[in-house]
Amino acid sequence: MSSGTAIGSLEKHLDIELGDGRRVRVATSLRVFPDIRFPDPIPPFEGEVRGAKCVRTVDVLSRSEKGDFELAVERIVTGLGSAARKDDGFEARVERISGGRRIIVTLLPTRAEGRFAGTIEARLDGKPFHLPISGEMFRSIRISPRDLQFGRVETGAAAKLPSVTAELISIDGKAFEILETKVELKRGAAGVEWRPSVRKLDDGLRHEVLLSLVPPASAPAGGFYGTLRIKTSHPEKPVLELGIYGFFPATRPADRAADRARNGERSPP
Repeated sequence: MSSGTAIGSLEKHLDIELGDGRRVRVATSLRVFPDIRFPDPIPPFEGEVRGAKCVRTVDVLSRSEKGDFELAVERIVTGLGSAARKDDGFEARVERISGGRRIIVTLLPTRAEGRFAGTIEARLDGKPFHLPISGEMFRSIRISPRDLQFGRVETGAAAKLPSVTAELISIDGKAFEILETKVELKRGAAGVEWRPSVRKLDDGLRHEVLLSLVPPASAPAGGFYGTLRIKTSHPEKPVLELGIYGFFPATRPADRAADRARNGERSPP
């Protein structure tokens, strides 16, 4: 969004039209600071239970020549809505830098295993200033990246074979084998052929998983998602799941005509 000349607290609405014709309105409140350059998104945290600390920093800079403001972190909460709670698995501090302030957030190795999403709740010149965070704590095996993002998947005779790679890395020093891989779709991409393959590296301490999607001749437009379920020989991690995401775009008439021409078919009258 662009706030234009508005400064202070604003109320905005996002109207969403669902596939069945229903409409949903989501209300949100925000604050526009006049002299602050809003920072880039904070990269996801990747922590290890009983491992090294994971640190992320974010610079909050002024757009004015004065470049001076007060910034203090009050707490970090994880969870959404009524389930949001202060999370003691983080430490945060603020230091002065040229032109602004730097927030330094540390994910502690004592935090419990699992994914999380939350907010850095701070005060900028006494007013609420919130920054979103997300990430995951891993135990025994680290998965990187956590989700297999296929993005836009083209169909037809000239479509390429999209592939996504992830690494499974032992962080407890125990070698393991990958025993089985299976794609389980939850929405879309019905009838699509999936080709998973595995390569063992570093004497079983690291594995590379490659998932390829064989593009169909045609597919209904829309998103698909599911999981790649992996069975391993690791005693603490017998099953791992990686997210799968992507979408098929709407086929334009010109694209359909090109596909027919490549296949030697005539266009309908």
